Amino acid sequence: MPSYNEIEDFLQDPSFVEWASGNEDFFWSSWIAAHPEKQELVRQARQLLIAVQDQEPDIRDEEINREVRRFIELARERKTVRRRKLLIRWGAAAALVLLLLGGAVVLYRFPASETTPLAGAKLEEKINDSDRDLTFSLSDGTRVTLRKKSRLVYPTQFNTSFREVTLEGDGFFDVAPNREKPFLIYADETVVRVIGTRFWVETRETDVRVSVRSGKVSVFDAKEFKREYTREGAGRDLKGVVLLPNQQATFTLETRQLQKGIVEHPEVIATNPDELTVEDRPVTEVFRQLEKMYGINIEFDEKRLKGCPVTVAFTTEGLFEKLQLICEIIGARYETVDGQVIVSGNGCQPAHE
Repeated sequence: MPSYNEIEDFLQDPSFVEWASGNEDFFWSSWIAAHPEKQELVRQARQLLIAVQDQEPDIRDEEINREVRRFIELARERKTVRRRKLLIRWGAAAALVLLLLGGAVVLYRFPASETTPLAGAKLEEKINDSDRDLTFSLSDGTRVTLRKKSRLVYPTQFNTSFREVTLEGDGFFDVAPNREKPFLIYADETVVRVIGTRFWVETRETDVRVSVRSGKVSVFDAKEFKREYTREGAGRDLKGVVLLPNQQATFTLETRQLQKGIVEHPEVIATNPDELTVEDRPVTEVFRQLEKMYGINIEFDEKRLKGCPVTVAFTTEGLFEKLQLICEIIGARYETVDGQVIVSGNGCQPAHE
């Protein structure tokens, strides 16, 4: 996320403006708790926004719009612009125009809504300073496992419309189901949203990775998530990646790109998986059986491969080893794309050495 080294860095974030204006936001409460060295900057930025609320409240909409347009035009015409501030209060919303070197930034304080993540509970934290995994339960029954040098900030009780926590490091979550209160994990530049499922969240220097064991998980760019949830119709246009068992999403911090894939070692998710010892069976049936075992979609040309019989007995091989062996038998190849397996080949000719 942004470095927040200047007051303006905070003022350019609509969710900070919302929080600083008196609406408690769990993300900012936990972020400040995790960054005590930024408290003075936060205090100054918050005081500035509080001052906005003390300004004359009777400024009309057209006056605000006219001033905003004037400042933007001025910024475009001049290569070097001195920093100026326009502090305006407008009913339930405040507009703050900052002229910075080389451009103009328009900020709005959005009115609070029921869909804005809020938190009024006391925050607690768990830090794993040991060399072993640390497992504990949250008030809703969710089980969390932290790897060493990892930290979780969470409320004592989940009393709002969201169950929100902030993770630094790596954590495994077995989330207690509750459709009325989605579970949100803020991890570096991502937001993970779930109802009830089991998954890992791993934060590293260059990326954040979410991998799912069971259930369904949605992963979002934190910047997009906060922007959508600070406006009317919150979340309606929110775009993210939906993950199913044995799928993962990697968010690259530098490019802010979310990439969907398959976990390195897929696990069998079928309750009673069939034994994969087949004799002279169509390969299409074997692929469908693998889909059920691992919950991963396998795409292939049904017409081209339906006449290809295979005889194979698997023991402890993983999914990718199974696929590789099958493809060698029928002279095909496979690749993983966007969280699924794509098999391509010309028919039933075995691969040449």
